[in-house]
Amino acid sequence: MKLWKKSAWSFSFIVLLALGILAANIFPTYAAEGDTTYTGWLTIIWGDSESGESTEPQYTLHLPDDNIIHLNLDENAGINPGNLLALDRQEVTVTGVAQLSAEGVTNTLEINSISPADLEANDLQAEAVTGSQPFISVMCKFPEYGLDPQYDLSFFQGMYSSAFPGMDHYWREVSYNTINTVGSSAAGWFTLPQNKSYYNPSNTRGGTNLYTLANDCLNKANPSIDFSQYTGINMMFNIDFDNGYAWGGSMYLNLDGVSKAWPITWEPPWSYSNIGVISHEMGHAFGLPHSSGTYGQTYDNEWDVMSDTWSNCGRSSDSTYGCLGQHTISYHKDKLGWIPANQKLTVNDKSYASVTLEQLALPQTSNYKMVQVPINGSSSNFYTVEVRRQTGYDVKLPGQAVIIHEVSLSRSRPANVIDNDGDGDTGDAGAMWTVGETFTDIANNIEISVTGSTSTGFEISISNDAIAPPENFHVTGSGQYSISLAWDDSSGETGYRVYRKDGGNFVQIATVGANITTFTDQDVSCNASYEYKLSLTTTGGASDQTDAITGATSSTCPDPPPNDNFANAAEITSPSTTNARDTREATQEVNDPDLSACDITGSGQGTVWYFYEATSNTAVAMDTLSADYDTFIAVWTGTYPSLNLVACNNDASGTQQSQVAFQVTNGTTYYIEIGKP
Repeated sequence: MKLWKKSAWSFSFIVLLALGILAANIFPTYAAEGDTTYTGWLTIIWGDSESGESTEPQYTLHLPDDNIIHLNLDENAGINPGNLLALDRQEVTVTGVAQLSAEGVTNTLEINSISPADLEANDLQAEAVTGSQPFISVMCKFPEYGLDPQYDLSFFQGMYSSAFPGMDHYWREVSYNTINTVGSSAAGWFTLPQNKSYYNPSNTRGGTNLYTLANDCLNKANPSIDFSQYTGINMMFNIDFDNGYAWGGSMYLNLDGVSKAWPITWEPPWSYSNIGVISHEMGHAFGLPHSSGTYGQTYDNEWDVMSDTWSNCGRSSDSTYGCLGQHTISYHKDKLGWIPANQKLTVNDKSYASVTLEQLALPQTSNYKMVQVPINGSSSNFYTVEVRRQTGYDVKLPGQAVIIHEVSLSRSRPANVIDNDGDGDTGDAGAMWTVGETFTDIANNIEISVTGSTSTGFEISISNDAIAPPENFHVTGSGQYSISLAWDDSSGETGYRVYRKDGGNFVQIATVGANITTFTDQDVSCNASYEYKLSLTTTGGASDQTDAITGATSSTCPDPPPNDNFANAAEITSPSTTNARDTREATQEVNDPDLSACDITGSGQGTVWYFYEATSNTAVAMDTLSADYDTFIAVWTGTYPSLNLVACNNDASGTQQSQVAFQVTNGTTYYIEIGKP
């Protein structure tokens, strides 16, 4: 007896500088032989020029014996600025060639190695900056110079206002309320004990002994300020003490019982007359470096307050506090922990993604704020992609576009904005990627395309050395038991893979050859919906899957087969019967018997029933070998639903079909159950 179904089933991341101690002096230096090793706190300060000239950061090691050693990099030993930037404000061990002062004290070290000290024993400052960050502005005057009356105590106190354009308002917006400066204040003016020439004996730009100046300023202020109430310090001076530089970063200090690498800045009048510069220097105090264009300049990135704060001031100025700062870039925000993990997408090597990016300033949705694209799988060299629009403090930006930076953690300025036309102007169209434009890194096979726009962002597709998935995947039609799919032909493919959702996962259901762009799924049920995805293969591998599409079969379905239920079992009159029956609408009865004895969980699906009354004692064989779906056969005797199992089979002869043979007894009725396991 042969029983079969007409068509297939479907399932579906010290100096302990005491106040009053002279922390460092500059002396002539002389080379000493051999390597020397020191352990202390590494701090970095960045200098910023009013005229736009750049200088390299100052790297300093603060030792426990109240000495300060200035560090120079031995690039031949593989030490690059990125090594130091990664260890900023941590206790480190450095080795190098010492240079001695005239008094025989090590003043400078040409370092050839640097590493963290005992990580277990030290409370290292995390990169993330969160919560309340109150700063105190310490106003210190050189005794030989007078004061400008507009820069009084109320001016500096008002600089931290929670209303626009105060620092509390600014940093709340930039950090998405991750930080604030509530509790910030100002005090002074305090008169320094020495004239300017004492601190800057050469009277040159960059010639100031910043550590001595800070020591004297804070020593004078200490009786009036409880520094333990504050996180950081902005020092405001009444003259241009360094002939053109403002400075920001950190300095290891012990103030009112708090020993740490304090966020600190040194501000001349030209910087605090424009609050955007204060934003810039406070960014350094939080640990941010500069960014740049690709032209070797420090201040040529108009998209970052940590680079160019002076362009486009006509669009964003205040009558009291001057030119305002724009936001910093996504790499810096991510570095400080201000971009939530679920709003940052990494498109890894050999992969492809399409994403909607939200504006970096004043976001209106929870869409991604940042995309990171590793270059050749590197974690230290990658592109960042962000959307910048003229809103909030970003109103001073030169335009509204997708902005791309190339980041290398080996540089002192890790992030360089991509300016495609190479004309030195990062505020023109060459740096602004808009709908229809694609950035291509040919050497690394990376493409970043702007494919569309939203009211507050852009739609982006990124291919990171990846095979793009097929395009225009869609449903072309359906029937009672079929769903037809089609797509555009790709070039260079060796074939396509079709996937259908089964439970919570997409499972491959078919493979079609190269240049074939259609597929009909006939393993489906009537009046049902299915989700599909598609990928293509090449000799180099497979693409990502497309987005899912949904197809539905006709809601007009045939009736179930007449022998769907046990009570309507169809009679088999002859052992030589072949019975072909369409069982696609067959159902399962509540009382259908358990099939665990046949290694089948539960009681099967879509069952149909037959009965056979034996007319002699003989052997009977039954199979579903001609069926086109996975079947079982179970043979029973007795009264439904209390049936006795006689024989059963799930898979026979290496197939998904079934076959049984058993002895029958004359006069006994046998019930044959056919279904899907």
